[in-house]
Amino acid sequence: MLSILPPLIAGTQPYDFLTKEDRLLLTRWAAKTAYCLDSALPATPMVPPIHGKKLWRDTDRLPQGTVVLLVKSPFSVPIDFVISRNWYHRTGAANQDSTESQLVRKQDRSYKVTFQFGYAVILVVFWPDAWDDFWVPPGIFETLWTDRTVIPCLSLTEQQLEFHNHSDFLMSISHLISTAPPSLRRAINVRPTKDITLIHHHPARIKGT
Repeated sequence: MLSILPPLIAGTQPYDFLTKEDRLLLTRWAAKTAYCLDSALPATPMVPPIHGKKLWRDTDRLPQGTVVLLVKSPFSVPIDFVISRNWYHRTGAANQDSTESQLVRKQDRSYKVTFQFGYAVILVVFWPDAWDDFWVPPGIFETLWTDRTVIPCLSLTEQQLEFHNHSDFLMSISHLISTAPPSLRRAINVRPTKDITLIHHHPARIKGT
């Protein structure tokens, strides 16, 4: 990690310097860091204990349903983090999408851990339903690890990425990750209007609060 983290923290190199082996090492370190941050808070942890056990047991993968993303912040801070379960969900065909109660149950088993060292912001994101896709804006994130479809979404970049300081940036970046049923995969380049809603707001835990 000593050869990987310093240039990311300093924001001095593009991400293409990361090899396949670097990405796996960075991904596992990020997951371990996310789990430790979550368990160190006084509130009930969002990350289930089985994820830590799977990370220790399986040296070549992360728990199923986990995505790890990397992004460079315009702000540099020693350390900051946000942990939440807030998700936007894109509505698909009625017979292929989850009901509201099903989405809430999924949300209650999910987590988003977004942490920052220097300029490097890493998101460790888990959604329990392998049927759903992740949608993210193109050109912002570097995907370090995923075991499911990640769709480049064209509709959220300007309206969601609003920030005035590093804390705003962390919250905005976290909100950019949304879910959708696979029935919407063909609508990648369609700019939706009312197809996206916040499932149920959970108070975020910000740097130990």
